[in-house]
Amino acid sequence: MDKGTNAKKSLMGQEVPLRLGYVGVKLRSQQDIIDKKNVQQALEDERQYFAKHPVYSSMGLGYVGTSTLSNKLTKILYTHIKHNLPEIIKEINERIKEVTERLTELGTPMPEEPSEKLQMAWSMVMEFCTNFKSAIAGKAISHKDRKERGKHMQGGAQIKMMYYHLYKEFSKSDYKVTENYDDDLMSNAILLHEGDSMPGFPSADVFVSLIQPQIEKLKLPAMDLLQEVYNYMEDLANTIQGHCFARFPQFGEEIMEKILEVMQEEREKARYLVESIIDSEQTYMFTNDPEYLINRTDIVPETKAEKKEEKTGAPGEEKKEESKGLPAPPKDKAKEKKDKEKVSLKKSAKIFVLELRTRLDTYFRIVVRNIRDSIPKIIGNFLVRSVQNKLQIELFKRLGEMRDAVNRGFGEPAGIIQERKALNAQLETLRKADRVLTRDPEIVSLIGATDDDLLYELRKETAEDKLNNKNQKKDEREILDRTPPEMPKESPKSAAEILKEKEEQQRRTAASMAKPAQEERKQPSPPQTKPPSPQHGAPPSVPGGQHPQAAAPKPSATSNLFGQKKNLTFDQNTF
Repeated sequence: MDKGTNAKKSLMGQEVPLRLGYVGVKLRSQQDIIDKKNVQQALEDERQYFAKHPVYSSMGLGYVGTSTLSNKLTKILYTHIKHNLPEIIKEINERIKEVTERLTELGTPMPEEPSEKLQMAWSMVMEFCTNFKSAIAGKAISHKDRKERGKHMQGGAQIKMMYYHLYKEFSKSDYKVTENYDDDLMSNAILLHEGDSMPGFPSADVFVSLIQPQIEKLKLPAMDLLQEVYNYMEDLANTIQGHCFARFPQFGEEIMEKILEVMQEEREKARYLVESIIDSEQTYMFTNDPEYLINRTDIVPETKAEKKEEKTGAPGEEKKEESKGLPAPPKDKAKEKKDKEKVSLKKSAKIFVLELRTRLDTYFRIVVRNIRDSIPKIIGNFLVRSVQNKLQIELFKRLGEMRDAVNRGFGEPAGIIQERKALNAQLETLRKADRVLTRDPEIVSLIGATDDDLLYELRKETAEDKLNNKNQKKDEREILDRTPPEMPKESPKSAAEILKEKEEQQRRTAASMAKPAQEERKQPSPPQTKPPSPQHGAPPSVPGGQHPQAAAPKPSATSNLFGQKKNLTFDQNTF
């Protein structure tokens, strides 16, 4: 905007067109800053500069001026805010939620009185116990905890799934405990436990010696289940303790020590009971199971093979030989007697082994079925339920012993205090912004505007400025056409003053035309000839055939608004 420059083409977008156009401004120079020219004076100087400039004064207000730039930038910002307002409201609400959750995690500010501190410690312990019981009962601790853990089993459901897997391999229908016992081993066991007693009467010690090693195998899975449930409860308590005592980690560690002490004590009680159940099954054999009492209490039960052999035995073979017409071979009675004794001994041993095998399998299934229900009950009652019932009482007792430690340790770090203060200030600002955005119907109704709306408004404003500028130039042209050539060399007049003078001149002209017309009506009118028609755009004729200003010759040059004479040629391209 220095002297001798002309940026009209650039401002009109003829060199490098931009979608939103250009705006020319004239800022303060370094000398103006040194002279301490204020902003208001600089704006006034800028306005005078563009108004008097021979090039920029004809461009209109839509291309130059700091006020024009300010209006355009305001509209751009306003349209972008309308366009992004839904996302802004969404981000504000999300941020409010995040800040609120963080303040909830930080908790209320620390009390100062010892009694209030102790009450706060009791509240935290109560919160821990309630959350621990809720987790065991299957309730989620919080929305965040539920989101982190997803769809995995947790709490009491996870413990119950552990119960279901106890002795699962021993409960299959095709499982037999005597798979590893062959007939020779069982026959030797029968002979071994007969001792010096009468043969043919197997002792009950054979059954006990063979079943006890198999029941011993049931002890290890039971102990593993007990330890697995304990580990899960310990992890669950650690997780909840981290949530409840996050503000006081040292105090939480001391509380956790007491929690583990209670849980370990109850685990040992449950371990003793589980071992006692398995030991009782291992050392004392008894059952009231109807299947065993009805089918497995005969001394020598008759087998299906024997029944079939009785029906299709040796007599049938003799009849078969006789039916062929052959005589029966002679029989050796002594040899036959010895063979019968050997067969009888083999049959009795085989029967005892087969029956012993069946009774071992049946009794083992009964034992597994009983302790598979009993051991989860013992663990659930003497570990899980007992910990829930005793934990709150034991922790309150521990708090009574920790009064001095609570008074000393219940303080907040400086970082937590500053964070809470900053979050509260941020939350207040966000809520104010949300109230302003949601309560103003004008702002809400403008949601969804796009950049096309901005472009349309700017183009519409530019078109209106061009139209106003064109009308203003037209008025100035008419004034210049009717202005006498000799104008006083004074300061240039404004367009308003020129328009006022034009109206005054037209009023005087109309008055001078009305006076001769009145005189003619009083006198008889002489014959008149038809005057020639005036040219297009010429002023109307008056009596006498002369224009009021006809005496003045039409000048070849006229003066512009600034008192300088200049040859003017007016056409459509000029404006």
